[in-house]
Amino acid sequence: MFKVMIVDDEWIVRQGLKLTIPWMDMHCEVVAEADNGMDALRLFHEVLPDIVLTDIRMPGMDGLSLMKEIREEHPTVTAIFLTGFDDFSYAQEAIKLGAFELLLKPSDPEELRRVVGEATRKITIQRQQIDYRKSLENHQKTNQPFVLEKVLYRLMMDTASIKEVNLLYEALEGRLELFDDYRIAILDYSKAEGDSTRTQSLSPDRSIVGSLLMQHALTEAIALDEHSYAILLNESGGSKWRARVKELMEQQDAAVTLSLSHVHHGLLTLGQAYAEACLAHFYHAFPGHPPIIDYEVIHNEDRSSLEWNERELVEAMKWGNDETVRQALQDLYKSVLWDLGGREMKQKQIGIQLLFVVYHLLNLHFREIEGLPELKQVMDEINGKRSYKAILEWLENMVTQVNGQYLRSKLPIKNEMEEVRNYINTHFTEELKMYELASGLHMSESSFSKLFKKQFGISFLDYITELRINKAKELLLDPEIRIGEVARMVGYHETRYFSQLFKKTTGETQKVFRMKVQKLRYRAEK
Repeated sequence: MFKVMIVDDEWIVRQGLKLTIPWMDMHCEVVAEADNGMDALRLFHEVLPDIVLTDIRMPGMDGLSLMKEIREEHPTVTAIFLTGFDDFSYAQEAIKLGAFELLLKPSDPEELRRVVGEATRKITIQRQQIDYRKSLENHQKTNQPFVLEKVLYRLMMDTASIKEVNLLYEALEGRLELFDDYRIAILDYSKAEGDSTRTQSLSPDRSIVGSLLMQHALTEAIALDEHSYAILLNESGGSKWRARVKELMEQQDAAVTLSLSHVHHGLLTLGQAYAEACLAHFYHAFPGHPPIIDYEVIHNEDRSSLEWNERELVEAMKWGNDETVRQALQDLYKSVLWDLGGREMKQKQIGIQLLFVVYHLLNLHFREIEGLPELKQVMDEINGKRSYKAILEWLENMVTQVNGQYLRSKLPIKNEMEEVRNYINTHFTEELKMYELASGLHMSESSFSKLFKKQFGISFLDYITELRINKAKELLLDPEIRIGEVARMVGYHETRYFSQLFKKTTGETQKVFRMKVQKLRYRAEK
């Protein structure tokens, strides 16, 4: 049975979460609930739940602070965060904290059930791994090679205890100098294999490339999943295998990828080496990269800041084509990767982080585009993707679609705005209402106002005022027209208001303006 704690400052939300999910059917039990972070922290230590389902924003201690406190002592607790549409900064912080999932309020019951189901499956695997590690410890003397592999894995993940590190050094006694110069390689068969091949023997040497690499390996390969392995390669004599592996991959193993770390010295840098190999591995999501990606190469690439690449994406969407948009999105993705690091972030979490960055930019700069997907719709799509590569492809398609809509929308709108200006030029003495003109173009007043100023360099109100003041000056040249009639003739019902506006705009009253003009005429006639 999995223990669940619900934390939300709204009673109705807590009740809804308790009643919406068939907890018992999912082998779960709601063992505690709290309306604030402080009470939740106290209850957590009493009941030790497996899953914490918490709102991000709450008065006092919020959900993020709560999980930071919990993770200090219980790093494996599964956190599911509830977030609102305007919680971008909070949501990004939640991802960095290692959130299992982010759910938008109000939560869809089916989506909530799916997420809880995935969480319980993850916890089951964790429990099996813990049991497995305990059994390994009990048989470490008779099963030393297997123990060695598991401890190396934990050292790569930066989760190894001091006891395990000491055990590793004892097991490698007399061979530690082999690790004076090494690198980690991630060998990935996922491009070559589909679901039908998952039942085959999980061996890293299933290909010629794999066999060659294992000849230079310092230990047994460490399985990362059903398709990929981490291999510690001996570099003391230089990369003698490098040219041959490259040749083989180009000739016959094009669907196999290899990701390499820097050369490292000593086992205590194993975690950093693995993080570098992971970053190189992420780069295989981008087209145009070779089957072998070396961290040293991508580390030396010219990289712009995250903020700069955000601006580049916006500019590409406004003025570029699909290809420049895709390239800008990939550059932004790389910035997110480097900003977050490789090992610490799950692949899907990096994809979700990119989603929040991109969606924020779309809402900030392209809000007027009709059909811009709602955040909940986007999150549902992303949650259905199983890899960061699939997330990246989906985001590329979404961004290029928005880009196409934006560019298409600008062509007719520019001409239509010109027609609007022509209409204003001939009807400015009448009562003109912005919302009527905007609705005629199927736009909001806000979008209309921004577009008018962008296209003509002057605000809608200032443009009409300028037309009316110029017309008033023209009418004041005619001595037959009384000053009191001018306001009405240019579109103002309040004579006093127009008099103030005229003086504020021209620096003089209508009477003074008329007298000046008459004097100039008199002198000209003389």
